[in-house]
Amino acid sequence: MARVLVFRAHGFIIYDKPAQQYFNAIDATLKPGAIFGTVDHRGDEFVAQDPNGLNGYVYQSHILMMAAKARFKFLETSEINANPNDIKNYKDGVYSLPQTSRGFPLRRSFRRAMLDIGESDRMTLKVIKP
Repeated sequence: MARVLVFRAHGFIIYDKPAQQYFNAIDATLKPGAIFGTVDHRGDEFVAQDPNGLNGYVYQSHILMMAAKARFKFLETSEINANPNDIKNYKDGVYSLPQTSRGFPLRRSFRRAMLDIGESDRMTLKVIKP
């Protein structure tokens, strides 16, 4: 059985016009029964989506909607990559948190706060091609 796993790429493609084509292309390459998994920075569904994707967060509902439009069926989600400490309201968005920690060479208190939060809250989703 074939499997495709994509880590933290949707924030870069979700706001481009061919975002749905990306999901459709994955569907076209897979045989029935194949699994498509994704892990990405989960946006706060109660806050307006950043239309330019500059904050790096994306709605889980948006990922699932595009997967459904590409004919994938939802299988499950996991909270293994969840981080409730990520409040998602930083000036540089997800890029304020560790791995990149953008924007705090001179702001040591901000750096300490971001390190205490840790990495982003991430969704982990699994869909299947029927």
